[in-house]
Amino acid sequence: MRIKTIDFQKAKSLSIVQFCSEQVDSFNYVSVGYAIDKNLIEIKEINQAGSVNTIFVINKSNDYVFFMDGDVLKGAKQNRVLNTSILVKPNSKTEIPVSCVEAGRWRFRTSRFRDSDFVASPTMRSEKAIDVLHSLKSNRGFMANQGNVWNKVDFSAKKLGVYSDTSDYSEIFEKKQKYFKEYLDSFVANSDANGLAIFMKNKLLSIDLFNRRDIFSEYFPKIIKGAAIEAYNMKEENGIAESEAFYKLNNFFDKYENIEKVTHNSVGAGVEKRFENKFITGFELEYEGKTIHFAAMQLEENL
Repeated sequence: MRIKTIDFQKAKSLSIVQFCSEQVDSFNYVSVGYAIDKNLIEIKEINQAGSVNTIFVINKSNDYVFFMDGDVLKGAKQNRVLNTSILVKPNSKTEIPVSCVEAGRWRFRTSRFRDSDFVASPTMRSEKAIDVLHSLKSNRGFMANQGNVWNKVDFSAKKLGVYSDTSDYSEIFEKKQKYFKEYLDSFVANSDANGLAIFMKNKLLSIDLFNRRDIFSEYFPKIIKGAAIEAYNMKEENGIAESEAFYKLNNFFDKYENIEKVTHNSVGAGVEKRFENKFITGFELEYEGKTIHFAAMQLEENL
């Protein structure tokens, strides 16, 4: 996978590198946020009783609809987080694997789900990716460890000093808007980019690469918010130098082809290539030979 680094920005202990890939804008799809706004899809519980780890998506349009790993959907009986990235087929009905991020509620707040303006933190996504890979190897589908997800929600809430009656992950972002705004004001999406690498101090925290630049631009602030949780209350440091960040990112992609991968059919369209070594975990969602979304997260013990 060949990339071109475009931009380097830094704020406190976080630094970002924006980059582009060769396949940019090679497949047409829309985001879940756009699809909800335009009433192209319905997202709801699978039935009145509901199921914690599964929700139902009805795509009423001729568009492919993209859901990102770490997307948080709010409403229905409880808020959920996506266990993996999914490309929902046009005019289809799909059951989507999710985990709960609101342990204290199991009652309808609304009949349908809506999207949020953030994605889960890199460490939550990393732990979910490990669980999902092991679940797939055991033929149990795209399942994450629910207890681990709840622990991450509790840890994040305590770290940021947020209390929620229902242990709701969303309240962290709603109650700490001023804190997240500092990073959102410091980091600006580059219109030529379709990928983002985030460094905390001098460590690579996460990488996300999208096929489309417009989808990247939409997810850019959401990913920044998720990463900012990791940096809360960290002392301001010099962080990583631009040249070192560029080198580490290019070095990762130079070695990526040699990382062992396990291929599985995706929940929606396409296939997933999942990988894990002692440093990093992640996956690549492909459809018709094109990368729709690539995600890599540093293992927490290496941060």
